[in-house]
Amino acid sequence: MKRFLGCLIQLLWSQEVNQFSFHYKNFIIWLIRLGFPVDFPEQILVSDYVEGILNCLERGEKAALLKEVGEFDRMEQPKTEDLLATVEKYKTILKEIRG
Repeated sequence: MKRFLGCLIQLLWSQEVNQFSFHYKNFIIWLIRLGFPVDFPEQILVSDYVEGILNCLERGEKAALLKEVGEFDRMEQPKTEDLLATVEKYKTILKEIRG
């Protein structure tokens, strides 16, 4: 579950950084219709999830940045403020979808 959310956030982060054309919100709606769990589970606080990612970054781990969907660009260490902004944008997208 955490990995799946990580993939969704990584895709959104890549899109924000490289500004490629992709209908992210429509993609999330499609995943919801297929029954995929796109919400943060109640057992996982968003702050704890972000803290876990930040701990990985402090150890020097990097994330794959996409040039386009399915096209690898490079490995990069996201900035903390970019990561937090991406998670907030993800939460906003879910609120817009859920109403």
